[in-house]
Amino acid sequence: MKKAFLLILILVSFNLKAITWEIIGPCQIEPLYKGQLHLKDLSQNVGLVSLSVFEDNKIPFQGNEGTIKHIDGFPGDNDFISIGPNNYRSLGWCYEINGQQPPLYMDKVFFKSNSDHLTWVLGQASFIDGKWTEYCTPVFSFEYPFFCSNK
Repeated sequence: MKKAFLLILILVSFNLKAITWEIIGPCQIEPLYKGQLHLKDLSQNVGLVSLSVFEDNKIPFQGNEGTIKHIDGFPGDNDFISIGPNNYRSLGWCYEINGQQPPLYMDKVFFKSNSDHLTWVLGQASFIDGKWTEYCTPVFSFEYPFFCSNK
């Protein structure tokens, strides 16, 4: 009886679908939030799963199934930084699945495994001399004073 219960418990554990997730803010690599979400199946896109994560964990956000504009108040009014005539940095939220940035909006991307990891990171893209020179570079490595003034 004890062995049968243990076997059932193990089988049920393997059938649970769970992803891990984290949200990396503007000042440090340590997550502002992190957790795990058990999925019944993998048919929901990354956008819907992200909205569930934010809502279920009471994380303030602004966005929809396709894009996220703000998480926890960031980037706030600092989503555009002028760095000279016709040169600027654009700050916003980027997502990764297992360390890779998909080239699609999150409503077009699906998890492939119950061991996938979702990361949201505040990133920047730079437009310099008429060309995009970077995309989704994590902002925490720049320690912008308007985000990280208490350092």
